[in-house]
Amino acid sequence: MGLMDDVRQAFGASSLYEVFELTKTCTSNQIKKAYFKQARKWHPDKADASQRETATTHFQILSRVHAVLSDEEKRKLYDETGAIDDGQLDFGDDFDWEAYWRQLYPKITRESLDNFASKYRHSKEEASDLKKAYLQCQGDIGCIFEHVPLSSVIEDEERFTATINQWIKAGEVEAFPTFVNEPAKKRAKRLRK
Repeated sequence: MGLMDDVRQAFGASSLYEVFELTKTCTSNQIKKAYFKQARKWHPDKADASQRETATTHFQILSRVHAVLSDEEKRKLYDETGAIDDGQLDFGDDFDWEAYWRQLYPKITRESLDNFASKYRHSKEEASDLKKAYLQCQGDIGCIFEHVPLSSVIEDEERFTATINQWIKAGEVEAFPTFVNEPAKKRAKRLRK
């Protein structure tokens, strides 16, 4: 049984906020105060022996609700999707899968691609991908461009070639004949594409 089921059963509430008698617009301070108020009410040490088990259950549920609502990321996920991340996500019948996936994987836009490209190009990650592609393709520059993300023959060939030549000179990579002895016709054909 998930947290929302526990909340419905123990408190008769239809949202985590209802447990604390709050609304979605409440502040973190209000959540804290409401939690302490409810925690005092349901603390097992304050309950009669006959009510201790019920109080313990309620207190544990309150603690789980507080853990979700007091954590900014978990609260945001709950507010936007209805998912409850308390170690095990609670996917109810009215769960908004699209909003959940947008949380995990934001929509790809031209702006986000451009932003990624500006951070990736000339980075250590790009250099690592270039070296990996050079070794995997055994120096075939056409193959290298197929394996390095966002690479362009026209924009990047000179830079990639210079970088690979530096690695060869430093002994970091093998000088594959395919790379060092590439025919000029093959390069010209690649640049025409």
